[in-house]
Amino acid sequence: MSQSFSGTDLVDVRGHQAGEVVLFPGGPEYLFRVRSGLVRIHMVDDEGNGLTLRYVKPGGFFGEEALTGEVRRYFAEAVTDTEIDVLEADALTRDHDRGELVH
Repeated sequence: MSQSFSGTDLVDVRGHQAGEVVLFPGGPEYLFRVRSGLVRIHMVDDEGNGLTLRYVKPGGFFGEEALTGEVRRYFAEAVTDTEIDVLEADALTRDHDRGELVH
C-alpha cells in the first residue's frame, strides 16, 4: 500500500541522474519520498571514510530529521535515475493525526 498526500503537502517533484547528490548535510528542510529509482544514504566519518547507512527504494522516505528539527549529518545520492517527491515536513504527522497514515 502507498502513502497518499494532499496537493498542499507536495512541494515539488525532482528528477536526479544516477550519481547525483540529492541532499547534503545541514539543516532540516523537507521530507523526501522516492517515487522511482534508488537513493543511497551515506556519511563520511571524521577520518574521511565513507559509510553507507541505507538504501531507499520507491515508496521509502528520507529526511526524517525535518520532523524533529535535528541537523542532517548524511548525504543522499541517486544510485539510479531517480524521481523524488519533496514534501512539507509535517505531512506525515498531519495524516497520522487524521488516522490516514498507510504503509
